[in-house]
Parts: sequence; structure tokens; C-alpha cells
Amino acid sequence: METESASCSHDLGANFVDPEIDDVGECEIVWEDLVLGERIGLGSYGEVYHADWNGTEVAVKKFLDQDFSGAALDEFKREVRIMRRLRHPNVVLFMGAVTRPPNLSIVTEFLPRGSLYRIIHRPHCQIDEKRRIKMALDVAKGMNCLHTSVPTIVHRDLKSPNLLVDNNWNVKVTLYWILDDN
Repeated sequence: METESASCSHDLGANFVDPEIDDVGECEIVWEDLVLGERIGLGSYGEVYHADWNGTEVAVKKFLDQDFSGAALDEFKREVRIMRRLRHPNVVLFMGAVTRPPNLSIVTEFLPRGSLYRIIHRPHCQIDEKRRIKMALDVAKGMNCLHTSVPTIVHRDLKSPNLLVDNNWNVKVTLYWILDDN
């Protein structure tokens, strides 16, 4: 059995406050630095775009509801701090956030193969057994990272549209769900 070579940043702090990242400005992405391309997704909480950020391909989830104020804005920033600390090869990499309305957005790595849902629902999709097992293991590793973090993160929406696949067929759990209660 293969051992996990990468670790998950587990301790997110009891109050989610770390002096080095208490100011989410450290992960602030300026909206004007993003060049939005094709819309690649639409959900009840936002639109996801393929974009360019200073020469790097990224995915940008722009929230449909931009009326974040008071407690909702504080929660948004708290969750940005959590996402910033999570690092695991099977969790989509958080790259930053646009924290100023009217463009509140989450910026993550771009995974070119798209969602596992799209892959498995293509006509004539043939994924061999070895690859399917490896993909399932990737999902389990990503979820284990979330479940063993302190505090524990419960995904609440694990399904194939929320699993993204990179060029090497590695599967990563998305964290877009984390802000869906705002």
C-alpha cells in the first residue's frame, strides 16, 4: 500500500486566527489582475470562470450575491483563512481571494480535465479499473485531509461535480462549498 507522501496542514487554530494570516489582505488578489475567460460552471452561489492571473491559469468563483456585510463578510474572511491553510495534493489549491465587493471571488488552481462528473458522463467513457481505484483513493485522501484537520471540516456536498481532475488524472476535492452558507 502506498503511503501518503504529502501532508495536510491540520491545525487551523481554535479561533482560526494566526498572526501571520489574520489579515486576509496577504492573500488578496486584485480583481483587475484577473483576465476572465470562458465561464466553466454555474451554481446557485456563483459562476466559475477559467481565467489568467499574472500569467497563471486559474479558476475564479465569483459569488452571485455580493451583499456581504458585517457577520457574513467576517465569515467569508474566516473561511478564506481556513482555505489558505489547507494544503494537500488531493484538495484543490486555494490561491487567493478578491475580498472587495462587487467582485467577491475565490481563486484556485485550474484543473484542465474539469469535473469527474463530466469525464464519467462522456459518451464512450472508458476508465480502466486501475485508474478508477486510484481516483477513488485520491478522493479518500482529500476527504481524510479535511476530516483530520483541526477543526474538522465536513464537506457536506461530496459528489462527482465537486471533484476535479488534473492533466495527470489526479482527483482533487473542491472547496467552493465552504462558503455556500453565506
